[in-house]
Amino acid sequence: MTEQEKAEQVCRSKLKSIAEALHRFANPTLVKNYGEDWPKRVSKMPKASAKDIPVLITALINRKHLFGKVKQNQILQKALLKIKDLRGLLNHEQETEPDYNVILKELNNCEISIYQNLGIRKLDTIVAVSKVLNRLTTEQKKYIHEEPSSSGSRRLRGSAGSGKTLVLAARAAEAVNKGKRVLFLVYSKPLEQKIQNIINTYEEQKEKEGIDFVVNEENIKILNFFKFLLNFCMEELKQDFKKNNEGDFDSKINEMVTLINDKFEEEKHKEKTFDAIYVDEAQNFDIKWWPLIRKFLNKDKQENPELYIAADVTQDYRNRGSRNWTDESMKGCGFKGRWRELNNSYRMHPLASKLARIFILKYLPSDESNNLPQYTPTKDDPVLPLQEHGEFNFVWHNCSKDDVSSKVVNLIEDIPEKSNTNSVILCSNNIQKTLIPKIKDSMEGLNNCFAIKETTQVKGLNSKEQFFIENGDLGIITSQSYQGLESHNVILILDYKWQNSFAKKSIYVAITRVLVHENLSSLNIINLTHEFSTIGQYLNRKFEALKSTL
Repeated sequence: MTEQEKAEQVCRSKLKSIAEALHRFANPTLVKNYGEDWPKRVSKMPKASAKDIPVLITALINRKHLFGKVKQNQILQKALLKIKDLRGLLNHEQETEPDYNVILKELNNCEISIYQNLGIRKLDTIVAVSKVLNRLTTEQKKYIHEEPSSSGSRRLRGSAGSGKTLVLAARAAEAVNKGKRVLFLVYSKPLEQKIQNIINTYEEQKEKEGIDFVVNEENIKILNFFKFLLNFCMEELKQDFKKNNEGDFDSKINEMVTLINDKFEEEKHKEKTFDAIYVDEAQNFDIKWWPLIRKFLNKDKQENPELYIAADVTQDYRNRGSRNWTDESMKGCGFKGRWRELNNSYRMHPLASKLARIFILKYLPSDESNNLPQYTPTKDDPVLPLQEHGEFNFVWHNCSKDDVSSKVVNLIEDIPEKSNTNSVILCSNNIQKTLIPKIKDSMEGLNNCFAIKETTQVKGLNSKEQFFIENGDLGIITSQSYQGLESHNVILILDYKWQNSFAKKSIYVAITRVLVHENLSSLNIINLTHEFSTIGQYLNRKFEALKSTL
C-alpha cells in the first residue's frame, strides 16, 4: 500500500467518525427536543455513515439558532460546509487526484471545531468514562450517596487518581436530580469540560439502568472561580474587570472577592444563590475565599445548604494548603471534623503510582496532609488486574534549549497507536510560542498523526475553557492548568526559568497525570537546566529498580 493509499484510508475512517458524531448529536438529542420539526430522515437513521453527511449537515445548518452566539454559528457552519466539500474530494468529484494528507489535516481541524462547538464527545471517551463509573469502589459510592452533614460542609482529600472528581461530579448530578440548584467551582478552566462529561455520562448510565434520572442543565453551573466572580461583577455590580489588565490572575480574584464581599446583599442577590456548591481541586483556593463562597449558599430551602470540597494538597502550586489550611482556620470558614479520605489511585499504572510516592517522599516538603498514591486492591472493589494495565515507560532527558523542539517531535513520532491514545505536552507559555509552530511543521504530511489542541487564545477553540483532549489528540498546555486531567502519554518540559519548588510540583503533577492504557502509557521529562539534573538521575535509577520488581 502506497503512502497516498494509507492517507486515503485514514481520511475515510476520519469521515466515518465525524458522521457518527453528528448523528449522535442530532439523534436523539434534537429529535427529542424538536420532534416533527427535525427531519424525519435523520430521526429514522439507526446509525450514520459518510454518505449521510450531506443530510446531517443540511439539517444542522437549517437549525443554526440552536448553537448559541452568532460568531459560534459562523465558525460551526464554516466547518460543516468544509466537511461537505472534503467528502466530495474523497469521492473524486474533481478530475485531479486529491492530496489526502492535506485533506486529513483539514478534516482534523473541522472535527475539532464541530466537536467543541456542538459539545460532542468522542465515542471512546464516553465508553472510557462509563467504564470508570461502572467500577466505582465501595468507598467512592459511599461518599457519592451519603447524606449532607449537619453543618452542610464537608471536605474530601485524596491522592491523584483516587476518584475525587468522580465523586464530586456524581454527587453534584445526584443533587440536581433531586431538584437542587447546583454550582460547581474549579480553579483551572480546562477542568470544566471533564466535569461536564462525567455528569452527562453519569446521567446516561442511570437512565440505562432504568432509573428515572434527569439532570436539568438549567440547574447546574460549572465554572472556574475567576469567571464566576467576573460574571457576578459584570451582571450584578456593573463592574467590568476585563478592562483592568493590571496585576496577576490571583490579584484580580482578590480584588473581585473584596468587592463582592462589600456589595453582596442577601435579599437582593437571593436569585444568584445555590442549594449546593461543590469545589474541585480546592487546594488552589485561598482560605480567605471560602467565606464569600458560603454567601452564595441558599439558606431558604435548608438551614445548612451543602458546601463540599475536594483537594490534593500535594498538588498545591501556590502553597495555600500547607500555609493556611490549618484545622483552626478552616473551622472559621465552616469546615470541621475529619477529612473524608480516598487514597487508592486507579488512574495510574502501579509503577507510576510507586514512582509518585518515591518522588513525594524525596523531594516535596514533609507535610502530614500530603496524599501518597497507593495501589492496594480490596476484595470488594472491582480494581483493574495488572495485565489490563499494559506497560508504563518513564525516561528523563537532559536537553539544551536549542534541541528541545526536535526532541519533542521525536518523542511524538515514537508514540504508537496515535489514533487510540492521547498525549499532552506540559510546558510554560513561553516555550509554547516557539514549540507549537515547529511541531506543526514537523508533523505536516505525517499519516496517523495527532490533531493538535493548544491553549494560545483567550477565547475560541484554542482557549483553556475549550481544552479537552481525547484519543487522536495532542494537547499543549501548562502543568498548572492540567491539574485534575489525564493523558496516556505525558511530556513535561522543565523550563530553565522555573524556580526549584515550582519545577518539583510540576514533576509531581506530570507523574500523576499519566492515564493507564491497555498497551502502553508513558512519561517523558525534558530538562533544560543543569539545576534539576540530579533529580533525573535519581528518578531514572529508581524507575529501573521498580521495573525489576514486577
